[in-house]
Amino acid sequence: MANPYGPAFLVLNCHTTGMLRNRVMENNAENCEMIDLTKLNYKKNQHYVSRFYLDQWLVNKRFFVKRKEFDSFKVFDKQTAKEVGTERYFYGIEVDDDVLDTLKYMFGEQSLSSKVLEKHLQDLTLLKLMDDAINKEIGIVNRNEALLENVKSAFKHMTLHHLEDNYERIETAISAEIKKFANSDFDESWYKPTHKTAMFIFVLFGTQLFRTKEKMIELRRLLPKIHIDRNGRKKTLTAEQKDSVLKVMAFFHALEFSASLEKSGCTLTITRNHTDLGYLTSDSPSLMHMNPPPELDLLAYGAIPLSPRVMAHIHFPKVKGNTNVLTVHDVHDVDQILLANKVIISNPHSQLYASKLADFVRSGVDIGDYVEPAEKADRNNQSR
Repeated sequence: MANPYGPAFLVLNCHTTGMLRNRVMENNAENCEMIDLTKLNYKKNQHYVSRFYLDQWLVNKRFFVKRKEFDSFKVFDKQTAKEVGTERYFYGIEVDDDVLDTLKYMFGEQSLSSKVLEKHLQDLTLLKLMDDAINKEIGIVNRNEALLENVKSAFKHMTLHHLEDNYERIETAISAEIKKFANSDFDESWYKPTHKTAMFIFVLFGTQLFRTKEKMIELRRLLPKIHIDRNGRKKTLTAEQKDSVLKVMAFFHALEFSASLEKSGCTLTITRNHTDLGYLTSDSPSLMHMNPPPELDLLAYGAIPLSPRVMAHIHFPKVKGNTNVLTVHDVHDVDQILLANKVIISNPHSQLYASKLADFVRSGVDIGDYVEPAEKADRNNQSR
C-alpha cells in the first residue's frame, strides 16, 4: 500500500525506523516537501457497523432506522448508510510506551504463533516510535517548525484512522463475496455458498461481534482500570490510554475469534427467506447465545442477518464433528421470520434497521409518530 503521508513523514521518523541517521535529517528536513493534508481522508464519523453490510438493507435507495434519541426512540428513513452506525472518531487511539507494553503483555505470547498478530503489534510499535519522534521530538536535530506541525497533523490523522483502516481492509476482502451471495436470486442461478463464502461469513460475524459500541461498553465495564507494573513500579493507565488498549484488544479478539471459527468444528446453516417479511438487523448485528437450550446440545449459538432475505446461523457443538458442515434451509413460514426478528429487536445497542417500514410494523416495532413523506405531503395539502 502506498504511503499517503509523503517523504516528510519518513524524514522526521528516520531514527525510529533505522532508515536514516540524524545527519540525513539535518540535511534533508528543510528541503522536504510538506504533506498535502487535503488528500487525507478526514472522515470524522467512523462506522462501527460495516457500511457494505448496512447497504444490504437499502431497497430502492432507501431503508429505515429506529434510533434512540435521549430518552425516546425515533424512526427515520435514510437514502444512504453513510452516517448510520457511526460515532465520531470511534477508532481513534494513542500508542505510547504504556499502551504498547500493555498490549505486548496481553498478546505477545499469542503473536509468537500468529503472523497476523505479530504484524499488527509491529505496526503499533512503529506508531509508538513515530509518537516518540513527532510528539516527544526525540532525535530531531534540525527543528523545522512548519514541517513539524505539518507532520504532527498527519500523524494525528494516522492514529485516528489506524484501526478503522484495518477494519476496512477486512471489509474490502470479504464484501464482494458476501454481497454476491446475499443478493442472489433463489432460483437455479442462485449463488451457492462455497468454503470461501463460509470463511468470509465467519470473518464478518467475528468482526461485527467485537467492533460495536455495545462491546466497547462491555469491555469498559469489565476492565474499569488497567495497571502496568514495570520493575515493581505500578502505574494505572489514564482513561485515554485504557480506551486505546481496549479498542486494539477488541480488534485483536475479532481477528482471533474469526480465525478460530474454522477450526472449532462449528457448523453453518443458511436460511433463505421466501416470505414477504424481511429480516431486520441492528447496530449489534452479530448475535451470540452462550447458554442455548439443552435440547440443542450446543456449547453456543450465533447468528447474523446477511440481508433481509438471508441469515447465517453458527452452531458450536460440544463434541467436534465434521468441521464446518454447511447446510441451506428454505423458510416459507412467516412465523419463523417473526421469531428471528423478535430476537434481533431485543439485542440492539441503540439502533434497529429495516429495508421496509412494513417490516418494522409487522415485527411489532413501534414507529411512533413517523409518517411517510408522501403521506405527510398529502396531509399538508389537505390542511391548506
